Amino acid sequence: MTTNPPELQSANQQAQTKQTEIHSKLWAMIAVIAVIAVIILGVYFYKFSYELNFGLGSQADFGAFGDFIGGVLNPVLGFATVGLLIWSLRMQMKELALSREELSLTREELAETKEETALSRRAMEKQVRHLEREAYQNELVRLISDLRQRYVTIMSEPAFSPSVISTILNRHHIFQSHQPEMAALTNENVIYKKRLPKYLKRDLIEEIIKDEYDFSKRINRPSQWIDFEKLLFNFSNVVIKYHHSSKNLDAAAIYSLEALMYLEPFHNILESKKLSEKIDQLNAILEDSEYNSSLD
Repeated sequence: MTTNPPELQSANQQAQTKQTEIHSKLWAMIAVIAVIAVIILGVYFYKFSYELNFGLGSQADFGAFGDFIGGVLNPVLGFATVGLLIWSLRMQMKELALSREELSLTREELAETKEETALSRRAMEKQVRHLEREAYQNELVRLISDLRQRYVTIMSEPAFSPSVISTILNRHHIFQSHQPEMAALTNENVIYKKRLPKYLKRDLIEEIIKDEYDFSKRINRPSQWIDFEKLLFNFSNVVIKYHHSSKNLDAAAIYSLEALMYLEPFHNILESKKLSEKIDQLNAILEDSEYNSSLD
């Protein structure tokens, strides 16, 4: 809040008061001159008209009267004129000083208003940046949730297509009697080695997944394992962006730990360079966070 508007109001009131005083003094001076004129006229009429039995007098009397009026009023009016001039100059100097004071107050008010405007603008810009960052973080959280849901859906899908199962059975005839069991395996079973049948060795599962992944990349055909790699890459990439934009390091660490739990088992099978880079970045986030030290 500025303090100049009350000061300017006080200065305006002073100016009005000064102007009222000027008018009062001017009318007082006019009244004094009028009184002097009346006195002079009264003296004349008393001296000449009364003594001459109220006659108007001769032309010589009027000439003497004119000389008398001129001789008396000219010095009075001259003195009054000089006094008015001096008084007018003094009033102008006072008004000029008051104008300078008002101008100074106006400059101070403008400076303070400019400073307040700058502060307000910076506060608004800061608020806009905060809202933009918050909206960006909310969008990242939404993407993390969507990708997580997509990950859960993929985990429940069949691990092997009919063509892949046929290829496995042709290579390993001992699995012919286990075809229904192999068709029921999900991605979660084969990637995280959960509830695998005893006849399926882990090395064999990893070999099947890696062969199909390499073959699909080599001939540039769609593959669920390539799509799954992209999903894990995007999930970890969004988590890393959230870490860079958020001040909540604990939440970023939790997301990073979740991403590592998704990435590492699949990376151990494929040894993907894309996923390896993301794993290193996620581990760096955990190393810098308090959440990781609390786990130790």
